[in-house]
Parts: sequence; C-alpha cells; structure tokens
Amino acid sequence: MTSLPFFWRTALAGLSGFLFFLCLPAPNQGWLAWIALVPLVWACQGTTLRQAMILGLLYGIISHFLIFFWIFHVPQFHWYHACILAFYLGLYPAVWCGALALLPKIQFYQLLIAPAFWVILDYFRAHAGFLAFSWGSMAYTQHENLPILQIMSLTGEYGLTFLLIAINMAAYIFLSKKCIKVLAVTLAVAMGIWVWGFFSLTHTPVASQTVNIALVQPSILLEERKTEAGLEHSLQRLEHLTQSAAQQHPDCIVWPETALRDFPKNTDQANRIKKLVKQIQIPIIFGASEYEKYALSPDLQTNQPVGIYGTLAYNSAFLLFPNGTLEKPYRKQRLVPFAEYLPWQPWCKWPHWLIEKSYHITPGSEPELMILDSELVVAPIICWENLFADFIYPLVKDGANIIVQLTNNNHFGFSAASRQHNIASQFRAIENRTPIVVASNTGPSIIFDSQGRTLAVLDELFQENFIHALIPLEDKRTFYFNHPDWLAWVCIFWIFLNLILMIVRHYKPR
Repeated sequence: MTSLPFFWRTALAGLSGFLFFLCLPAPNQGWLAWIALVPLVWACQGTTLRQAMILGLLYGIISHFLIFFWIFHVPQFHWYHACILAFYLGLYPAVWCGALALLPKIQFYQLLIAPAFWVILDYFRAHAGFLAFSWGSMAYTQHENLPILQIMSLTGEYGLTFLLIAINMAAYIFLSKKCIKVLAVTLAVAMGIWVWGFFSLTHTPVASQTVNIALVQPSILLEERKTEAGLEHSLQRLEHLTQSAAQQHPDCIVWPETALRDFPKNTDQANRIKKLVKQIQIPIIFGASEYEKYALSPDLQTNQPVGIYGTLAYNSAFLLFPNGTLEKPYRKQRLVPFAEYLPWQPWCKWPHWLIEKSYHITPGSEPELMILDSELVVAPIICWENLFADFIYPLVKDGANIIVQLTNNNHFGFSAASRQHNIASQFRAIENRTPIVVASNTGPSIIFDSQGRTLAVLDELFQENFIHALIPLEDKRTFYFNHPDWLAWVCIFWIFLNLILMIVRHYKPR
C-alpha cells in the first residue's frame, strides 16, 4: 500500500464515505457498516499525518453531505451551509485517520486503540457546546438489529460504535496480513453479544403497570400556519383525530410539537381545546408556540416591571386535564443553534450571508415532569432533545417512567430525516429501559418499548391518522443508566495511558 498513488487512496476514502451513507435511512443497508471503513483504513496505511487527515476529511465530507442531503429542504439553507456542516463533521474522522497513521503497526493497537479513539471523538462530538451533534453516528447503522442494540443497556451507543470499529479493523488486519485469528476472535465476541441480546429480547420484563397512549399525527402543512383559514382547518383536523383516538380509551393523548400557535394567548383556541378535553375526558399533552410578556426595564428597588414590555417566545409542551387544569408548561431547553437561537449573543455578530433568519426562541430553565396519576409520570422532550443521552437519563432519575417526545419535521418533506431522527429515541429507550413515544406532526409517529421494539408506527409520511399501544412500564433500570458514559471515560483513560507508555518507550535509553 505504500506505493499506491494518492489519487487511488482518495478513491478508497470516498468509497468508505459512500458505503457509510448506504448504511443509514433511506438506503438502510446497515450490514455494510461492519466493513464500510476497511477501504478508508487501507488508504491511510503508509501515509503521512497530513495525507491521512486529508483522507479522513474527504471521507467525512462525502458521507455527511450524502447523509444530510435532506437539509436542503430547509428554507434559507444553501450549498455553502452544507459545505460548512460537512466540513465540520468531517474534522472528527480526519483526526481519527491522523491518529491511525501514527499508530504502531501492531495488531493490538489497531484492534483496540483505533475503536477507543473513535469513541472519544464521538463523545466530544456529542458534547461540543452549541456544535454538539451526534445525529448519524456509527451506531445508527444498526437500528434494525435489535439483538445487537441491547448492548446499549450496558454501554450506551458508544459500546456498539466500539464493536463496529473493532470489526472493521479486524477485517482490515485479515485482508492485509492474512491473520484469521484476530478476525475470528472479534467476530466471536460480536456473535456472543448478539446471542445475549437475542435472549434478553425473549425474556419479557415484569411490568409494574401498562398504559395506553395515543399519538395524533395531524400533518399540518407549513402553508396552513400562514393563514387564519389554514389554522382553523388544522385545528378541526386535530379535533377530529383526537375524537377518533379517544374511542380507544387511552390514558393520555399526545399531539406533536407546535400543534397550536399562540397558546394560551389565543383565548378562543384555548377554550376550544378545554372543551374538547372535557368532552373526551382524557388528558392531552400538546406542543404549542408560547409567548410571554416581560419587562425590558424592571425597577431594581421593587422588582416591579416598568417601562416598555417585550415578548419572550418559547417552544412548549402543555398538559391539560379534563377538569380544566392546565399544568405548568415544559419549555424546550436544548434549542437548535442558528435556527431557534444564535449562539454567543450579544457578543458575536453573525454575518447575514451565513444566518439570514433566526427565530430567537428563549430556552426553558428546567425540566418539567407531568404527573398524570400516582403511577404514570411523563417527561416531555421536544424535537432534537432526544439526541442527547445526558439530557434524558436525569429525567428518568427524577421519576419519569415514560418519555414523550413532541416533534415537527415538516421542513424536511418526504426525505429520510424523520426516520433518522427517530433512531435516537430508540437508543434512549434501550439505554434507560424506559419507553419513548414520538408524536410527530408529519411522521413517522412511533412508540418504542423499553427494549427498543416498535409497538406501533405510522410509517407513511404526511399521513393524517393516529396510533395507540399498550405500553408496559418497568421499574428495572440498566447498568448504563446507573453509570452513564462510563465507556467513553474508560476509553479516554485507556488512550491517555497508552500515550504515556509510547512516550516513555520512545525516550527510554537503549
């Protein structure tokens, strides 16, 4: 491989990027993930640090540009935004490939250090401040492989990522050095994990209770939100679907993110919703855009508002009971940067060509658990908050026994975005052994049990309908729930320790 022209190395890196794209929805060929990185690893052998990082960057740009091609559906999103996003996400595999070029050509290092370093980079990518974005990680490729997904109850998605990278490295070692032993051992470990996961799925956990949850998918179009007639039509559709769902006698009905506008400021709309809930005698959790007045110049002596009033905008979730009680809303905390808010305000002035429009949503200050009865405690989350594992498990620790996700992926049309988005909810369910229901405006609305199995789904996008399912709730929690992200920290320690040992060996007198 040392004599391979750099052009052909770039072709191999591009091939890996394309193979990884095929692993995710919509191609959804997850089996390719076990070998997708072999061409990239092969291309990096015998290169300089700079060349390896260029190859990794090329892989990252190609794969992420293809995976997130649906983002062009978003208004004001241009080709240069896609280039910036793909370049940023490509930096992580670039660093990994650079490390790969520096690793000693020893099977031990290639088989264990390379996966550990990938896990570390995934961890940093998920905790990079306003740039945090774990969507489309290596683990996403296995969302249909339920037995192998059960490893997440022990390790989170980092354990599955480690396994996938290790198999890729073992395949490379076999092809390049004809060493069947390394590949056989690695495959045996993977098969053992699969068998364990298979039998754990056949074991039905003891449910503390079963709840019936219904999800309404109204498919409210963007154009409908721009006119009074459209808003009225969408509200009528919500009422009709809710009355149909109520015939299944659910314990709760859920509407998607921003199903209502200007709630509860719009009193006529609020009264209609209260009338509906009273009529069906079933509580409803619903998403709404919420506006709240605030004083721009409060009197610091009396803390009373004086002067001009402004408006705070929230992306909120409400719980309304049949007796008319409206619980304190949950206000979305993890906002989407450059869409719902601008980072580093007011210190940073972003150029207009980069950010044409931002909605300036105000983040909520704390989570809100919604207690429907003494045994049913709901933790609402909104939109992409399902991506963040460290955001979800504290909700379960606080007492939630079911997660309700409200989302609206209307902007992404008939693309693969919504299906990719739902994968993260499946992961959070397995990690915490807590069911997650996803009420989506345009679909797919889906109900996951505590082991990531699909209990009900409206798979067709922009379908006006509802689903419901009996969801078993269990009290047992996972090792990952009690020790979140432990594997990432073990990998950090492992890499740090080996780095010290390599430095010591390098400077040790001979």
